[in-house]
Amino acid sequence: MRHVYSIIRYVPNTASGERVNIGLLAGSEATGEWYLQAVTERSRARYLGGSEQTLDAVFEYLQRLADSIKDENGEPPSEECSEEWIRDLAGRQLGVVQFSQPLPMEADGAQSAIAMLWSDLIVERAGEELRAPDPIRTSSDDEYASMLLRLMKSVRHETHYVPGGLYPPTVLGRQSDRSTEDARL
Repeated sequence: MRHVYSIIRYVPNTASGERVNIGLLAGSEATGEWYLQAVTERSRARYLGGSEQTLDAVFEYLQRLADSIKDENGEPPSEECSEEWIRDLAGRQLGVVQFSQPLPMEADGAQSAIAMLWSDLIVERAGEELRAPDPIRTSSDDEYASMLLRLMKSVRHETHYVPGGLYPPTVLGRQSDRSTEDARL
């Protein structure tokens, strides 16, 4: 079923633009199910700076937002949740807490959407790294090489600027058929 999700970011200094993903918001207009999950470990957010009081206020805000979108005891949530609502949050939240524009995905439910995305988009502790995406699996090395070749042929080659001048495009370290003079035009 179609769901949308938004990445929630902590930006302690909007002038520098440094940010860390601290949570995910996901849901479906079709089912009315929405879910917000924030990190439990704040060390990465703390590492970027900002006061402890600011960080506390950020997580209190996220808790209030999570509570407002819950559908408990069959009662409608206090917040009117929709893709447009997330788009509005993304457009007006340009301070310490920022939401990405809503992105579509297929999932069985809001919580399963977050579970699918969590390890790829959220790092809980300082020093951890994002999990690398699973490598492309093919039935043989020949199929993999063939796929890479098709991909390389489909990529539009452009001249790249590097300090010292323009250089013609290269493919796997070899100069393309275009001459250096053509690339400078």
